[in-house]
Amino acid sequence: VIKTKNGDMLFDAASFDEDAEKYTIPFLEQCGVTKESLKYIFISHDHSDHAGGLKTLLPYYPNAVVLSRSSDLKERFSDYNVVVPNENDRF
Repeated sequence: VIKTKNGDMLFDAASFDEDAEKYTIPFLEQCGVTKESLKYIFISHDHSDHAGGLKTLLPYYPNAVVLSRSSDLKERFSDYNVVVPNENDRF
């Protein structure tokens, strides 16, 4: 988690939904991350050890923008704001 004056960012989303529920969400709450403050979830790559907890995490943080080079993630989580950035995009 990186906290900035403009909002919070999370890098990767746990390995499994159970991990997100049991560890990631309580950790984010301890860090003061709220559904309003979490602006971005960066997924380094679409392997379960990095993106496996998204299914559980996204309902808690529905306004967060998910950034990933994986178009598969965009399709799997079409109810959420998943962005596949282009080269040189800035966020």
